[in-house]
Amino acid sequence: LWICPSWREVPDKNAVNVMLDPGLAFGTGTHPTTSLCLQWLDGLDLEGKTVIDFGCGSGILAIAALKLGAAKAIGIDIDPQAIQASRDNAERNGVSDRLELY
Repeated sequence: LWICPSWREVPDKNAVNVMLDPGLAFGTGTHPTTSLCLQWLDGLDLEGKTVIDFGCGSGILAIAALKLGAAKAIGIDIDPQAIQASRDNAERNGVSDRLELY
């Protein structure tokens, strides 16, 4: 699982890559709790599951879960800029049809 800034090339085209532009929202993958959550998600069997991401920020965890096999994700945030960043990142990663944002 790779988290890649949207302006860079992916390091491994055969891996699960999440292209991310956090905009003004929290969530680049470098914060320790985000990194630990990403490692945890990567070790789960998410096939057919629904994932809820409270305080979704950039959408990084919800999008990673979808790219790792989750059927659906729900992202919730009180910041309108975070919702927009999540929406943009979901489109960038081809998962916007499976991500609901509130």
